[in-house]
Amino acid sequence: MTVFCTDWENDTARLANMLAFYTGMRQGEIAALRLEDIGTDRIYIRHSWSKYEGLKETKTNTDREIKIPQTLRDMLLMQAKMNLHNEGLKGFVFYGLNPGKPTDPKNELWKN
Repeated sequence: MTVFCTDWENDTARLANMLAFYTGMRQGEIAALRLEDIGTDRIYIRHSWSKYEGLKETKTNTDREIKIPQTLRDMLLMQAKMNLHNEGLKGFVFYGLNPGKPTDPKNELWKN
């Protein structure tokens, strides 16, 4: 947990890594997370993102839900609100430069 108490160059990368730490989500599942997937006390993992296939089912082809702390939920909602593409509930939490696409998890934005 100490890793999240230190300064990061990029808060989005910190949040994505924190989400992986708390939930065990895969990189593509984090990229595919949309506003509609954030519940009151949990997140719903319904999709994964591939730069070749776009939005697709998860690796196991099963949906799952994971309880998350309120502070993590609030941080995810704040991140989602910064999405300028006006996509509503379908908008990606970790949005990309183009509407309908999340940021690429392999780009420099996700690295500390």
